[in-house]
Amino acid sequence: MKKRYKKNDEIEVSLTSMIDMVFLLLIFFMVTAKFVLPEGTIPAFGIEQAAGVGGRVSAAVEPYEIHIVKTEAGTRIQGKYRGAETQAVGVNDLGPIRESLEAYYNDNLGEDKKTPLEGVEVTIQCGDDVKWEAMVRVLDIIRQTNIPKIRFVEQS
Repeated sequence: MKKRYKKNDEIEVSLTSMIDMVFLLLIFFMVTAKFVLPEGTIPAFGIEQAAGVGGRVSAAVEPYEIHIVKTEAGTRIQGKYRGAETQAVGVNDLGPIRESLEAYYNDNLGEDKKTPLEGVEVTIQCGDDVKWEAMVRVLDIIRQTNIPKIRFVEQS
C-alpha cells in the first residue's frame, strides 16, 4: 500500500550540520588568514603633524636610516645620516642611536627652533628574523626624539 501524505505535513530540514560547517569554515579562515603590515609612511604623532601642517618650512631633508639585522653576536642596529654610521649591538645598547637621532632632529629644526622641517623622517629596514623587541625599542627611541614620520622600507 502506498503511503499518502497530507497537505499539512511539512518536511523538516535539520540545520545542525549546516551550522557546524559554517563554524568550521569560519575557524579555518581565521587560522589561515595572513595579516599584512602596511608599507609606507606612518605618522608617529598624528595626521596633522605628518602632513606638514603647523608652520613648517619646506626643505629637502635627507632621511635618517636605521637598519636592524640579526647576526651571530645578536641584533645589530645601524643608523646612517649624511654618510656617518652609528652602530649598536643588542637592544640594551641603544644610547649611540638615541644620541645620533637627537642630533639629526636638532640639525633639521625650522626657523622657530621648535618644529622640524618638512621631510624630517626615519626610514627603517628590518630583517625578517629580527625579534619584535628590537623594533619596539627603536620605535620608542624615535618617539622620544619627536621625529614626526616613520617609513618602513623593504630589506634590500
